Amino acid sequence: MVLAPHSWRPRPPRDCRFDRAGVAVNHHSADEVAHQFESIRRRIDAVERPWTDAVEITAVTKAFAPTVVDTAVEAGCTVIGENYAQDLLSKRAAIECLVPHRRPRVDFIGHLQSNKVRQLVGLVDRWCTIDRSSIAKEIANRAPGSRGFTSGQRHRRGEQGGMSA
Repeated sequence: MVLAPHSWRPRPPRDCRFDRAGVAVNHHSADEVAHQFESIRRRIDAVERPWTDAVEITAVTKAFAPTVVDTAVEAGCTVIGENYAQDLLSKRAAIECLVPHRRPRVDFIGHLQSNKVRQLVGLVDRWCTIDRSSIAKEIANRAPGSRGFTSGQRHRRGEQGGMSA
């Protein structure tokens, strides 16, 4: 539920089961997820900080089956995030079948290729990792008025990511 730095990839729990495609099968009930969600919320609320804005928790659905979307929503999650375009596309039906007032905001949080933007438009509500002007232009052309964030992280090879002003 909490975003980890991109260089650290958590392993699935030891008791996690996988389907034939290697996707982790959601074996947590909505009550279990809700309990963890509230535990994280309490820990965040206990931190003294100089601002009053609310902190959003993003339920990252990476490597889980599409059923995890409904489980997260049942647990009270209002934002889901996905790292990979193909994984988000596999969850499209699960997201779109939710009634509008239950549909979570969908954040794309992984590296984005311009050829994937076309497929994700209409599904993604916020693009969180815009690292090239070509991606920003593609999003602007296909989804005018979309919300997005540019990235200024250093890449492994030492070159600077992000867009220049």
